[in-house]
Amino acid sequence: MISSLDIHSVANLQIISKFVLNNSLFLNNTSFGFGGAIFLLQISTSSVYNSTFITNKALDFSGGAIYVNQSSLTLLESIFQNNLSLKERGGAICSENSNLIINQSQIIGNTAIIGGGIYYNQDQSLFVDLNTKLFNNTGRFYGNNIGSFPVKLLSYDLKKKQYNNYIKIENFQSGNYTKNPLYVQFIDQENRMISLDINSDVDHLSDSILQEIQSYQIQIQTLPDQKDLVIVQGNKLEYIQELNLFKLNITAGYSNNSIYQLKLVSQISNKILVLDLELDFRRCKIGEIRQRNQGFIQCYECQPGTYSLTDPYSDEKNIDSLQCLKCPQQYTSNCYKDRLILKDNYWRESNTTDEIYSCLKNGCSETNKIQINGCIKGYIGPLCDSCDYKGQYWNAQYALNGDRCVQCQEIAFLKKFFFLSYCI
Repeated sequence: MISSLDIHSVANLQIISKFVLNNSLFLNNTSFGFGGAIFLLQISTSSVYNSTFITNKALDFSGGAIYVNQSSLTLLESIFQNNLSLKERGGAICSENSNLIINQSQIIGNTAIIGGGIYYNQDQSLFVDLNTKLFNNTGRFYGNNIGSFPVKLLSYDLKKKQYNNYIKIENFQSGNYTKNPLYVQFIDQENRMISLDINSDVDHLSDSILQEIQSYQIQIQTLPDQKDLVIVQGNKLEYIQELNLFKLNITAGYSNNSIYQLKLVSQISNKILVLDLELDFRRCKIGEIRQRNQGFIQCYECQPGTYSLTDPYSDEKNIDSLQCLKCPQQYTSNCYKDRLILKDNYWRESNTTDEIYSCLKNGCSETNKIQINGCIKGYIGPLCDSCDYKGQYWNAQYALNGDRCVQCQEIAFLKKFFFLSYCI
């Protein structure tokens, strides 16, 4: 059994051709360097057979039990349990720029910031056979059992709790921003969302981990032939710490086409991760002014206090002639986009016109919760000047009583009441 507390590993081996370890127990070793128990650098062939590593720790660097760099290591019938890389990678084993083969072994209950069981940094440099038990390890940022680098970008739907490998933004308003929030995150080899929340642990992370986490950026990339598309704001996605997600929020404009194929791109180490994005611009709506800004189309919404009821495409030759109009204060309490909020006792034929008339009776109110075509209950027709005598609109017959439309049953009741009162 080997136990120690030292700056270096118990076994610190560098630049030799061969290393073999058999039938050994490493228990409660602690190192402030790489590898709580074993450090291997530039070893052509190294093998560990039938050995056990329990509660070994690398306090400042990687490899709770074993750290291997620029070497080849084979593990057979060995046990790694409850080892720890406190501030870095590989709770049991950290393999950098090396080939690692693991057969018929157990790697259980180990912990690291990245790669709780195993960490490796090169593609196709790790082999773990099916007889190896690898479970219950913890990678705090990502890679519980096995960690390398994030392997893909996925969008995430907060409401449905679903991942998607494609983003499609439909009915996008040119010149405006993404109104429905869209989120993206990096995914590790175990199909888990990585965690980038470093604020609570910043004092317990190595500079290497901090640099890696802070390098995780996602940007929008347009294709070379998309010169008629401009991303005004939001080229870089914003990390939202409370959600542990990157938020896509762009302001964009176009000049010719309406559908664009874009990419969300991130470069992690030597890998480039890509998530496809389709941006589908809608036509400008009534209530918006179609403007050209440096050659790009912008659908400008009429702000509160102004409005437009004109089709933005009604005059293609004079795009800039269309302007938002001020609210007619005499008739309206407010206006915005394509909406006019009429004061009571004013009427118009439909919501698509700003020809407004004063009502002779008190039956006009567009803001009343119970109204049809701007007429309150019992009133119908232009200027709400008639009563619903036939009951075609209000499911009851109404007649004029003085200057009000009153339900006929009410008139009959009043007549009967007055008749009885007169008889008495």
